[in-house]
Amino acid sequence: MLENYAAVAEFYDNELRSDIMESILKYIEENIERDIGLDDIASAVNLTPNYISKYFKSKHHINFMSYLTAKRVEKAKKLLSGTDMAVKDIAARCGYNSSKQLIVNFSKLTGITPSEYRKRNL
Repeated sequence: MLENYAAVAEFYDNELRSDIMESILKYIEENIERDIGLDDIASAVNLTPNYISKYFKSKHHINFMSYLTAKRVEKAKKLLSGTDMAVKDIAARCGYNSSKQLIVNFSKLTGITPSEYRKRNL
């Protein structure tokens, strides 16, 4: 009887954790244009920033900020190749306070600047 209870408890624990990650990823997707951080997500999903940080790292094997940066650069790539928006406007649409932040992060992840990326992908 206890074995069945343990299996059911584990199932619901896994489902709850799956829902938590889904909520976190949904929040990031819906708010990527904002300057968001762990505190914002913690408030949205009613957990502590420390818990979210550890949980995120355990599930994605990268820290939250690295994931957020990669998602922002991914969005910037789509805008660079699909629009003629200025880099400063793309930076704002990707949650950066300045185009310099976008350029630095974009260059670190791709090895080229946003402008170079646009030229290569026209």
